[in-house]
Amino acid sequence: MPLTEFKTFKKTSNRLFVYDHKSEKLLVKCYYAQPAEKRRDKELFIMRYWHNAGYRVPEIHDIKIPSIDVPYIVMNFIDGISLQHFLSTDDNSLETKLETLSRFFKNINGRHDRAIRNNEGNLIHFDPSTGNVICADNDFLFIDFEDARKKRSVLNAAAIETATLCKWIVRDMGIRYADNVLSCLVSVYGNRKLLNLIVKQTAGVPFQFFHRRRDRNKKLANPREVTKYDIADALAKLL
Repeated sequence: MPLTEFKTFKKTSNRLFVYDHKSEKLLVKCYYAQPAEKRRDKELFIMRYWHNAGYRVPEIHDIKIPSIDVPYIVMNFIDGISLQHFLSTDDNSLETKLETLSRFFKNINGRHDRAIRNNEGNLIHFDPSTGNVICADNDFLFIDFEDARKKRSVLNAAAIETATLCKWIVRDMGIRYADNVLSCLVSVYGNRKLLNLIVKQTAGVPFQFFHRRRDRNKKLANPREVTKYDIADALAKLL
């Protein structure tokens, strides 16, 4: 069966294709940027690690597609919408969005607790965004597990994942909802040490005048921009 390109809003060196195989709709991710094979193998390893640990990821299929001459992964096509789309649309009320975020934050809190307790760095998502979370079957599936990590402790990496997700969430909903989002996070996320670390990693580093001036300039250039200071400052008021 022919491959049909699947367009995404995210700019990437990879390409996605929909592939109908024996009446089953599959997604094929092709890797073009080098080292392509190494990137594919790393993502396969992380996806299998999450699956074996009990976390939902797209099912991987061992299917050969002769027409593709670059490294690729074949996986289930997930019928769902991205968390980004869910939060950005006006079709859902603020109450519905916050209820969903409460379940989402509980989801990542449980994963982070296990990762920190067992020192399982592979359970941290290193490219976190609301575009990489699919809402399906009343659950959340993470996608896009390419690993470009720096050497960090699991606690540090989990704090960065949480802060980055919050930044994307506030960006999707609008900066006026930052307090709502962070209040939701604090109400369900049990690791206060990690939440305080988010504040410390931003507002506690030296040369705050310089960093905050650069932050202000960024927001002047783009008033809709949500920065790490928006997250850290709103979170600091709640802790």
